Amino acid sequence: MNFDSFNDFLMMGGHGLYVWLSYGVGLLVLMIAAISPVIERKRVIKQVAQQIKRQVSAPHEGSPHVSELHGQRENHKEAVK
Repeated sequence: MNFDSFNDFLMMGGHGLYVWLSYGVGLLVLMIAAISPVIERKRVIKQVAQQIKRQVSAPHEGSPHVSELHGQRENHKEAVK
């Protein structure tokens, strides 16, 4: 298609609103599809870090604390020798 002026190009033969709106919506969808996983990854990493922090600082009853596990590991190494 040949256009006589830039305005004719923008108007797209009377279909400009539909054409440019379609391009805009398509671009918006592609941007959301690209950015959404990055935001979700950051949220999951933050959530897992908080969960690990809670587990290390306040272990459940009956479960060994991290320092106790380290001691058990050292005792096991000595027993194996």
